[in-house]
Order: sequence, then structure tokens, then C-alpha cells
Amino acid sequence: MHEPAGIPFGGLLASRADAERAPASLLGVMDATQSTYRDQCAEAPPAIRAAYDGACYNTVSETGVDCAGSVADLGDLGPDAAGFRESAARYSAAVEAELARGRTPFILGGDHAITPALVAAYAGRGPVHVVQWDAHPDMYPDFEGNRDSHACVAARLLEMPHVATITQIGIRTETAVQRGIRESAGGRVTQIPAWEAEQCPAFLSHLPDAAAVYLTVDMDGFDPAFAPAVAHPVPAGLSGRAGLELVKEIGATGRRLVGMDVVEACPDDRNNRTLILAARLIHEGVATVLARR
Repeated sequence: MHEPAGIPFGGLLASRADAERAPASLLGVMDATQSTYRDQCAEAPPAIRAAYDGACYNTVSETGVDCAGSVADLGDLGPDAAGFRESAARYSAAVEAELARGRTPFILGGDHAITPALVAAYAGRGPVHVVQWDAHPDMYPDFEGNRDSHACVAARLLEMPHVATITQIGIRTETAVQRGIRESAGGRVTQIPAWEAEQCPAFLSHLPDAAAVYLTVDMDGFDPAFAPAVAHPVPAGLSGRAGLELVKEIGATGRRLVGMDVVEACPDDRNNRTLILAARLIHEGVATVLARR
């Protein structure tokens, strides 16, 4: 059987010589220390790079944008032995450095607990509208006494003054406690539950036309038929097509994708279905950034 040599991440990665001029960057965060069920997602970043093999997938997006060599690969960061707060500071500093370079950062997780650290890097850069693709609202004030849990992501984001709104898409596990937090947020949270989202003609029509959007994709927002290898699978989720349409909607409506993470994919995946979908979402995100240039 003929099997060509692998080309990491679909051929989107820039050469070492060209990396400094790349308009986007890719960073792996191999941290699942705040996960409450499966922590294999810590191993996902290198697995995603390998699964999205450029010997099989070409560099052109669905919208016709050629993304070849447009992404600087920053490698992977892991957790700090001193604790999660120290780790989070390192992740945030890495994103800040990319923003200072004028690059759009794309992050491979890791569990969802890394997202507040990533979004914290946007403080002082104007309001950010977070779009959260997820089965879970992650709105607990704390989970089992841990304020940094991956079940508290949106609650921590609401504490950031520069986060103007949070749009949650695909939710199907909201508890009374989480609903109370959402309803007390003064209209900052818009929720499109799973049973409405698949038929929704436009996910982001409520956002300002020129909104700066940070997209965080928890892979369990998808139905397990499309993304079976996730840390917390929940039946009756959304399709891969719906996820790609969300990414494309950001650019098509004139809004700006200023950063993106894909989290909670696990590498124990037959035929790499979950990993390949995660990478394809990033690919379309990079295309959205390039189209604006």
C-alpha cells in the first residue's frame, strides 16, 4: 500500500525561514490538569498536527483561500509544576506575544480550562465577543471547590471587563445553578441550545457588525457521530457542517476573528475523526483571517 510521508497540519505551517512573516500562529497547550473526567486531551496537540496530514488534505479552504505556509508553529506548552495559576500566566503571555507581533493565534488544547487564560491576553485591546461552541455552559462559579475547573470557563470569562458578550452554541446540559448565573449576567450571554442551533440560519446576527470575535470550540459541542473522541461526550449534538458554517459566518458577516482555540479532543480516536475535524475548523479559521488581509 502506498502511503506518502506525512506533511504536518495540512501543509499550512510556514517554514522556519518564513515563520516570522506568517499572519497566524499555532500553539499547543498540553494541559488537562483541570479536567474532571478524561485527561487524554492533554495529548491532543501533536496528534492533531499529525492527523491533518497534507499528503491527504490540500491547503485550500472551503471558501477558496489557499492557506499554504501561513501559520507559524510555536510548538507546545505544558503545565507548570508550580500549579495551574502559574501555567495560565504562561499561556496568557504566549498569546499576548503573538498579538503584539500582529499575528492571530490559534490554540490546540488541552481541556477547556485554558480558555480564560487565553482570552485574558486581549485585555486593553477593546471589547471581545466570545463565541463558545459547547455541550456544556461551563457556568459554575466553582466546581467541587475549584474556580479554575473546565466547568467554570464562562463564569471566569464573565469576570473580565473586556469580554463584552458570550454566545453559547450547542448547549444541552445546563443545570439550575448555571442557568441562574447566565440569567444574572445582564444580557451579556446569548444561548442557542442544541435543539435550536442546527436549524439556526445565522448564529451571530445579534453581534455588532465589526465585532472582534474570539471563538472557543469544545469538541463535545458536536454530536459524537462527528466527534466521538472527546473528554465529555454528550449525545444529540451538532454536525460538522454546522461547525464549519459558524467559522465561515464570522468572516462572511464582516466580523473579525481575533483568536480561536479547539479543546477537549482526545487522540484515542478510530480514523482520527475528532482530530481531523478539530484541525479543519482551525483551517477555516485561518482562511477567515487571510481573507481580511
